[in-house]
Amino acid sequence: LILERLTANNHLDSCVSIYTEVRTLNFQATFQALDFNDLETTTLSEFDSFQSIESCIEKWSDYLEYAVKHLLELEYRASNAVFNKEIVGLDVSNECFAKTVVRSALLQGFVKFANTITKGKKEAIKLLKLLNIFASLNKLRVDFNRFFGGKNCVEIQSQMRDFIKKVINEACDIFWELPTQVESQRQSTPPADGGIPRLLSFVVDYSNELLGEYYRPILTQILEIQWSWNNNHTHKEGLEKQRQQFLLNQELHYKKIIKALELNI
Repeated sequence: LILERLTANNHLDSCVSIYTEVRTLNFQATFQALDFNDLETTTLSEFDSFQSIESCIEKWSDYLEYAVKHLLELEYRASNAVFNKEIVGLDVSNECFAKTVVRSALLQGFVKFANTITKGKKEAIKLLKLLNIFASLNKLRVDFNRFFGGKNCVEIQSQMRDFIKKVINEACDIFWELPTQVESQRQSTPPADGGIPRLLSFVVDYSNELLGEYYRPILTQILEIQWSWNNNHTHKEGLEKQRQQFLLNQELHYKKIIKALELNI
């Protein structure tokens, strides 16, 4: 009844402004109370930092899932409950929700942290972590589409699209360069103790993971997404042929990685 009267008397804009301001403050207070801000800015430039980075990414993934499944879900329902479309006749709830999320800078914080990973050196050590980041985002894809599919969420859509593109492109670049990184160890000076070079030892271990049941489907999905971006203007008749060639090249590249490892052991 109150909302109907506000709408009838042209006070809906004021109501939206006040609601968004209050909800943003509440949202920020809740976010800060949960101590999500303990993820420090870091990069993958140092091999010795792998363990700390790994734990940070795991924490990032857990925090993101909680924020989406609980904080954003609650805010989304609250906006829909207050600004019922059947009453106001407009999609005001989506507008309020979008403004609250943008002003609270919730997603910006998550994107900023993950972007520090994508900006690091193109080293083999980053690949599995980028796959983990993509898997976390993909797991929440249905929720993101439900929350931010409206026309009022263009800014958020653009931000997330650019972020996902960075993750995919960086992961693909590292994958295609991996044999070269392995081969480069062949010319390096052997360790004084006669052991296996550190990077080679790491690549052997994680190559087993990369080709395993968990990571390989994720990597395949990422490679196919990038391939579809690069071939979105290809004529339909030639598209399937090119896709089959791409899949063949992908399999050959896996074998090239294994061959490079064999020559170094």
